[in-house]
Amino acid sequence: MSGTIEAIADDVETDMKVGDPVVVESEMACGHCPACKAGNYNDCEVMGFIGVNGWGGELSEHIVVDARRVYPIGDIPLDQAAMIEPFAVGYHAIRLVDVQPGQTALVGGAGPIGLLLGVILKAKGLKVIMSEISQARKDKALDSHVADVVIDPTKDDLLERVKEETDGKGADVAFDSVGAESVMHQLLSALKAQGHLIIVALHVRPVTMNLTKEMGFGEKFMGGSMGYANDHADAIKLIQDRHIDLSTFITDRIKVEDIVEKGFRPLHEDAEHHIKILVEM
Repeated sequence: MSGTIEAIADDVETDMKVGDPVVVESEMACGHCPACKAGNYNDCEVMGFIGVNGWGGELSEHIVVDARRVYPIGDIPLDQAAMIEPFAVGYHAIRLVDVQPGQTALVGGAGPIGLLLGVILKAKGLKVIMSEISQARKDKALDSHVADVVIDPTKDDLLERVKEETDGKGADVAFDSVGAESVMHQLLSALKAQGHLIIVALHVRPVTMNLTKEMGFGEKFMGGSMGYANDHADAIKLIQDRHIDLSTFITDRIKVEDIVEKGFRPLHEDAEHHIKILVEM
């Protein structure tokens, strides 16, 4: 959610002022549980999201939010700033591992989060290999230059192709942005020894895995990533410093009165041709 500040409460201490363009961090946290006290409020015991769990909703002309969750965006256009929330999801996931320029990252899925993971990884100097079966999404990954190589695992052996691209070593790090068990297994197999797999997607079904075969041999590591915490400011700075244009990932702009026919319906019936549909208020 992005917008413009219209009022600031008298008891709020901030350098921001009325009229500033800003983006709002959508997470809600209690501030009192152990995770919150440690600064990891994305792991809050009762974590929720604005518009889903309370505090009003983002499909409104005005909303009151905690000043701690508001970030100035400078000269980033408001429409692109609305993409900072999913961008921060990717930024947080990448921050969990020590990526270095020159390494190779393997991203499972070229949906919204997968594409933005590619943007950030490329900005950090990594070679990006992306696994995707949708032709439209494969094309988008290549056309937007967020992937150096795109592999369709239904047509090619992902493990062998990754080995070819890494001189037999395997990927240094991998990110699951699909949420399918088969993809998780493929990503683990394509990792180098002591590589890291970060699960960014939401898996709605339990998975079965051979821990010794898939992780013990090769000493591979797997971890989860949830939302973001203390990431928005750094994500905004990366966008500004690297002049990242997020408009290429906005596939439509609609009015709230058209949200069913031009928003929900296309995302449900033709998801592979849409990344983010923005609702303008």
